Amino acid sequence: MQMGNGESLMNIQILQPSSGMEFEIEPDAAGSASMKALASVLKDTSFKLTINETPIDMHPIKSTNITHMGYDDSDESLNQQDLYVMFNGGGLYVYHDVLASDIEGILNTRSKGKFLNNTIKPNCGVTNLLK
Repeated sequence: MQMGNGESLMNIQILQPSSGMEFEIEPDAAGSASMKALASVLKDTSFKLTINETPIDMHPIKSTNITHMGYDDSDESLNQQDLYVMFNGGGLYVYHDVLASDIEGILNTRSKGKFLNNTIKPNCGVTNLLK
């Protein structure tokens, strides 16, 4: 996301604790290409995604289109959370105000993409973190 003066509104950092690798991604066209490359490097491993100083634990997902998912569980008393999704093609999105039951549902369903498309996308706002 860009402000009118060209300053970035978002700071995206990725840390893979097991290897100590750390990356910083700019939210622009190059960011998507960087994320696509990172998706293959990070495949099958958990990592910490930090967006504007908010850490999100991202976990590998068995799916044909989704590589990782995580959610902001900083306030577990809320019935809704932000769900972060990293796609094979390098896309990184946050779905806002996802019901806790829907987060549990997508984590437990066999077809994560179908659940995302049919249940979460129609009911939640979304932000492309790389635009």
